[in-house]
Amino acid sequence: MKRTLTLAALLACTAVSFAADNAKTAISKAYTQFDFYVVKGSLKDLESFLNRTSTNDFTMKQMGQTFDKKAVIAQMKQQLSMGKVNESKTKVKSIVINGSTATVMTSGSFKMTMKGKNQDKAHVFAGQSETKDTWVKEGRVWKMKSIESVSDKMTMDGKPINPGGGN
Repeated sequence: MKRTLTLAALLACTAVSFAADNAKTAISKAYTQFDFYVVKGSLKDLESFLNRTSTNDFTMKQMGQTFDKKAVIAQMKQQLSMGKVNESKTKVKSIVINGSTATVMTSGSFKMTMKGKNQDKAHVFAGQSETKDTWVKEGRVWKMKSIESVSDKMTMDGKPINPGGGN
């Protein structure tokens, strides 16, 4: 009897660990897919991806402002319509799962080519960011609930600029 209970306890721990590993894999994969869609530049595909992988009440907090899902999608559409993203890389630094909530720390970088105000010279924008993201489990699926920017740095043609506009 003792051996059966011990075996059952070990199997339960293994199942919990396996579920956590599957959640971490699914969440990590979403960041890789996001990078793919950003570089691909298809606004339709990116919007569809974001709608599938985030909650209806998704928010993003950046530079003291909070944006809802609709505003985030509108910003992405505007930014992607102004230039070409040459590179987008997101590194998942950690994933901590507590029940049906996961906290994900990321670091990311991007490079984008955009025309200047007068559509004359192309400029290369590069950025680095760190975020604290919250994911929640809805049914059997993990979805992003929020992104909170921890740090943002940006350059234009190699020179530092203020990511919030103005220099």
